[in-house]
Amino acid sequence: MESYVVWTVNDYFDGCIIGVANFEDYCCIYERIFDERADDWSDNYFLTPINQIDFANIMCDWERWKMWRLEYDKGINQVTDWEKGIDLEAIAANSQSYRKFVRHGAFVGDWRYCDNMNVTWSSSI
Repeated sequence: MESYVVWTVNDYFDGCIIGVANFEDYCCIYERIFDERADDWSDNYFLTPINQIDFANIMCDWERWKMWRLEYDKGINQVTDWEKGIDLEAIAANSQSYRKFVRHGAFVGDWRYCDNMNVTWSSSI
C-alpha cells in the first residue's frame, strides 16, 4: 500500500484531527470524522483537495508554527502564546471539492513537526 507525505498536523488528540497531506495526485486537507454512535474519533477522514495558493499559505503558517514550537520546546522565555493560525476548516469548506474523498488513515511519524511523517490511505471502514 502506498504511503503519502503528511505536510501538517494542525490539531491532534489521540491521533491526527486536521492537517494537510497528499492523496493520489492531490494535496488535501484531511479532517478526522467523529463517530457519534461510538462517541469517539474514528480513523476515517474527509479529504478535500486544495489549490496551490491555499497550500502555499498553509505551509507559510506551518513554518511559523514550527519555529514557535522549537522555541517553546527549548524553553525560550520570550515565547508568546501561539495564536490560532490559519483556519483549515474554512479553506476546506470553501473548496469546490469539499470532502471529495473519505478514506481510512494510518499515520506514522512525529506529529509535532511532521518530520518524515507519512499516512497510508485505504478504503474507509
